[in-house]
Amino acid sequence: MIRDAAGRLAFVEINPRYGTGVSLSIHAGVDFPRLQWLSARAPEAITPAMLRFRPGVGMIRYWEEIYT
Repeated sequence: MIRDAAGRLAFVEINPRYGTGVSLSIHAGVDFPRLQWLSARAPEAITPAMLRFRPGVGMIRYWEEIYT
């Protein structure tokens, strides 16, 4: 819950987890968690090379139950 300058209360949801597709971006060459850390700590360290990705990288996910 947050309170604005006028004193009104509002509920917000913060979901700090990365989406499931972030592993695909990392595998393709763009490490979003690292870039986020650098943007907060050392934005000058981010280079154009860190934003390049390998085209054509794919990912397949499946759900499997295993019972024992």
